Amino acid sequence: FSNKALALSNKLENNAYMAESYLDVGECLEYKNQKLDAFRNYLTAIDMAEKMDNPQLLGKCYLHLASFYNLNKLFDKAIINKLKQGDLVRKELPLDSNALMWVQYDLHYFQRRANDQLNFNSVKNLMDFAIRKNNNKLKYYEFGLYRTYLIDKDRMDLLYDLYINQYPHEL
Repeated sequence: FSNKALALSNKLENNAYMAESYLDVGECLEYKNQKLDAFRNYLTAIDMAEKMDNPQLLGKCYLHLASFYNLNKLFDKAIINKLKQGDLVRKELPLDSNALMWVQYDLHYFQRRANDQLNFNSVKNLMDFAIRKNNNKLKYYEFGLYRTYLIDKDRMDLLYDLYINQYPHEL
């Protein structure tokens, strides 16, 4: 279906649809473990999005490429692409603070996988935001990431402090 969508968008001569289709084809190839072909499709989509100067589409491209790099354990490149996506989100008016916080969550996740580190102040800011904005999914993901980090580091004292003193209502 992704190939059909690519052929149809080519026939319509719609570059935005073509770039979206390249992302879809790349994702399908990634699932088939054809990583090099998937990567080529992602790069084609990014090239098209840059030429069209389409920030929303470019953000999707960075999202896919960051995920691709993360799955292939190229964490530095995943972080770079996630930061580029975050820059695009910051430029949008009005600012979508939820989208920005999801970018931040992904950065925490990539940094945890890359060097087994987390910045507590950044994690706390994200948790506070998620609670304040009632974004339960983001809250559960961030608490889960941090909780797992503390358990893996055998920091039960910090885990106890997190749930008993700082966020007792989350226990």
